Amino acid sequence: MLPGASSAPFAAADQSPAQTLRVELKATPPGSADWRTAQRSEFRAEKPGGPETLARVDSLIRTADGSIAMPRQTNQAENVEVIFDPPLIVLPASLKPGVPFVQSTTMTVHPIDKPTKVRAKGTVKQTITLEGRDRIRTPAGEFDAVKILSVFEADLGSTAVNNRTEQWLAEGAGLVAERRSERTTLVGVRIRSKDEFWLLDRRK
Repeated sequence: MLPGASSAPFAAADQSPAQTLRVELKATPPGSADWRTAQRSEFRAEKPGGPETLARVDSLIRTADGSIAMPRQTNQAENVEVIFDPPLIVLPASLKPGVPFVQSTTMTVHPIDKPTKVRAKGTVKQTITLEGRDRIRTPAGEFDAVKILSVFEADLGSTAVNNRTEQWLAEGAGLVAERRSERTTLVGVRIRSKDEFWLLDRRK
């Protein structure tokens, strides 16, 4: 995942709408295998070649055991900043096929423009599973990739969040595909539903 290319373009798998996603990684120190902090930024455009909008920034750190964790996520698209305490593990230092990595943490949600205000707070369960190897075709070519499934479950009182993310990681290319399924319910009623499938658009 890191350190890798500083920028990688992705295209929507169904091409309807023909949105694009660009993922940018910046590590400190830059390009070093000994990085300690990094930022993963997502830029979106409504059509290929169209103007990009910053949608999300994930602040990343490397833990003592080599895992990659996220203490903070800033979601410009939803105007919120989320703080995880302890930091949310997004990629464990080691995973065994079929053996889930499970973490419990807390999350606090603040409006970006009112950082002292708490919009929501609650508990999180993150489950990450190495599902094995998979052959996946993208506009950048075919890749023999490792498939990782992450399930994020948050209990924020009357609001519940359930996000499922499948990632395909290929040696020498990094992230080549990502499928996201995001669900939010309020007192049991679904208020948000979003599904996306992104494929690497060309070799990094």
